[in-house]
Amino acid sequence: MSYEKRGLRPFDVLDKTQTLLNQLVKLQSPPIPDGFLPPMGSQGLEPLGIDSNAGSIAGANGTLTLDQEQFRTNAVGLYFGVNDEDWRHLIDTLDDELSDIFGRSSLAPVSIVVTATNTRLKQQVLLLRETYGQFVQSDSWRRLLVPAGDTADRARPFRMPQDGCIVTVQFVLHEDLPVSERQPGRPWRKGSWLAKIRIKVSAARGSGLAPRFLTEQLRRRLGVGDRSSSYVDLRADTSGLHLVTDLSEVMSVFIDEEALKKATELKPNGEFATPAGEALVLRWVMDTYRALVHAFRFDDRLDEFDPDVDEHRHTYLYGLLQQVSEYGDVTIDEALNILKDQPNRFVALIENSLDLNGADGEILRLRK
Repeated sequence: MSYEKRGLRPFDVLDKTQTLLNQLVKLQSPPIPDGFLPPMGSQGLEPLGIDSNAGSIAGANGTLTLDQEQFRTNAVGLYFGVNDEDWRHLIDTLDDELSDIFGRSSLAPVSIVVTATNTRLKQQVLLLRETYGQFVQSDSWRRLLVPAGDTADRARPFRMPQDGCIVTVQFVLHEDLPVSERQPGRPWRKGSWLAKIRIKVSAARGSGLAPRFLTEQLRRRLGVGDRSSSYVDLRADTSGLHLVTDLSEVMSVFIDEEALKKATELKPNGEFATPAGEALVLRWVMDTYRALVHAFRFDDRLDEFDPDVDEHRHTYLYGLLQQVSEYGDVTIDEALNILKDQPNRFVALIENSLDLNGADGEILRLRK
């Protein structure tokens, strides 16, 4: 019996379409406004049609960088180019390549599928599915993937800014090909992808957790020495810290330049290039969390924090309490009491949410 080994990739049948996906497809938040007409020339990777400070845009293998509130509330749009010409070029290329494979593109059992996957829990949610016929009959190069609003209907990966997510855009077979139509070197199994890109979505911007390079000059200025790999610079005055929404106002995170570059190196599929990369990043994040937890603990106005007050729900502290509440199986109020009375336990619960034990186990080969 012939079969395709799952996990292997013995074929590439939409090479030209793949090239266009890499060149044209963009993810943007907030979405491009209705009626937007792009100017002539290259758009680069600046947000299109909106104030450059209001949103973010990313292409294949890039990162859509938002702050925590934007991650939870912004609409997210997917674009196949920035004008009708780009859209038509993609459709014509796709039609030609599918015709070469199936005789007629209209007979191709192919769909475009867009999913979002939580990067930590690996939970996948379907954002868009269109058959080939629906896709090519559309007269628009725009798709709304995630509507605006922080509601229960929002796709779950976009309700968890502490984790981030990966949006995958792919053309796949939506049914097995009949035996008579199967050919060596071509996919036939339902779910096989023909062309695919990934775009990360991160809530790093404005959180204060997006690290800067710890250069030789900064080492001298900060007085941290040559052997330190990281440094969390937090303002000395912690009073009122519980009301901060943008951590960049009160802190900076510095990581050794070479170490950070190496640790965050990615493969084309979006995975970390080195096994230790993800573990190192998690450790640096955890160092930052630890500094924050103890700073919150010494905020002399912490007793004023009320999780039921709407204004307080938009603070960084509330997001941290949510994180511990969800992964520690406690209420928001209980999480707040743990922070006040047992800050070290609070830190350990954050470690639990990041699964640092699992990351360490993978690096030490304690887990397969």
